[in-house]
Amino acid sequence: MKKNFHKVSVLLKEMESTQIDPKKLMFFIYENYEFFFLTSFDEDERYDFILSLLPTLKKIVERFDKTKASLENYLRFIISRNRKTWKQKKFSNQIKDKLIEREYTIALSFDLTEEIESSFCAENISVNFELPARLIKILPILAYKASAYISREQILKIASISNTNAEEMFKIIKMLNKNLETRMSNVEKLTKRRNSAYLKRYCYSYEINLKDKNSIYYENASKQNEKIQNRYKNSQKSNLSTQIVTPSYLIAEALGVSSYSIDNKLRYVHKMFPDFFKPRNSNN
Repeated sequence: MKKNFHKVSVLLKEMESTQIDPKKLMFFIYENYEFFFLTSFDEDERYDFILSLLPTLKKIVERFDKTKASLENYLRFIISRNRKTWKQKKFSNQIKDKLIEREYTIALSFDLTEEIESSFCAENISVNFELPARLIKILPILAYKASAYISREQILKIASISNTNAEEMFKIIKMLNKNLETRMSNVEKLTKRRNSAYLKRYCYSYEINLKDKNSIYYENASKQNEKIQNRYKNSQKSNLSTQIVTPSYLIAEALGVSSYSIDNKLRYVHKMFPDFFKPRNSNN
């Protein structure tokens, strides 16, 4: 643990001589929450607290002077001071409400044009939004029944990993949620075919290792692949046609990162903005 803490200190030191991005700093705190003594919060509360620091982090970046104190000391002081305030429940709830409203109103009110929506092409959208094509290709499945699975933190995390911003992710997902019933039907047909491109894409991370039986990674890749197949079978048995595999697993596999880094438990987007996920022909 001490070694990891030292590594975090070194990274913070390196940041001091670069142009610091407030959002990247926020993700850095989130990824290294133990270093900043945020273990007393549960997962959801911790994320909300860190997100609430964004306006303060912007000010820190603007006024940062390493001759007065290190970035590490700045952050420790700010986090410590805000943590005490956050513990006052009434105040923290008020911050959460304002925070969510401010961060997502613009994104949620944005409508993409009919032309973009009706001519969905992974490659074109990948270029337009500067997102990895692999990620774009699985977004229809990610958006499939999005109201049940998409979380605010997942979207922010994807935005961080794919070097884009949360607003653009919302725009894409909003576009994909148009004509929801048609897409649901198409995806359901795909998932019923065990050897579909969808399932093969889900196994993307293991394909190379599975080809070479002499590879030192072959055994582990085989086990992982078996887990994927079992998860698929179990979901079919359970009749969960809308949950063949969770989007967090899909994203993790497509991006080649651990599912733990994406699969967090925040569910505020659907709770706060249910209209965002309604299909166009909804009567509600």
